[in-house]
Amino acid sequence: MLDDDCCVSYRINGHDEIISVNDDWCRYASDHGWQGISPEKVLNKPVYNYITDSTTSRLYQYLFKRVRGGSTVRYQFNCESSSHRRLMEMTVTSLGDRGDVELKARMLCKQARMQQFDPANNPQNDEYLKACGWCYRIDIEGNWIHVEDAVGKLGMFEFSRLPQMTHGICKYCFAGMLKDVSTALPLQSS
Repeated sequence: MLDDDCCVSYRINGHDEIISVNDDWCRYASDHGWQGISPEKVLNKPVYNYITDSTTSRLYQYLFKRVRGGSTVRYQFNCESSSHRRLMEMTVTSLGDRGDVELKARMLCKQARMQQFDPANNPQNDEYLKACGWCYRIDIEGNWIHVEDAVGKLGMFEFSRLPQMTHGICKYCFAGMLKDVSTALPLQSS
């Protein structure tokens, strides 16, 4: 299990291929049930192979370009497991002239999840709902609404089988991330 003070870290090269992962990354993968995901399977593969939607991929392309230009970018995101919801902070930094970039995620806070919504305890149907990986708004026909509103609008408490969740980024968080990336300060010499 991950310690509260762990720091999940991985590096990509100038072609956006994963070139290293740390031990905390391996524990995180194991704790989150990433079946078949191991360092051997991800190394030298494009990081975009592990991002589920094109909007988030484009955002990361822009972010990496900005970081390679000398900026450090920090942002917060939510991360859920079957037992906990975590607020994480990602720091993305350039590692020099070759275009290598390091991504480090650390936990800011953790809270237990309500078990009745755990997919392991509730059968799921074949439908998918897209949730923003940053704020957890739910995409309903192109409208991103807060999860508590989505539960009521969709009548989720009436479902005998819950829809599965997939992740993306809503237009609000996308705009905020673009602002954060575009205003990132260049690294200061020490």
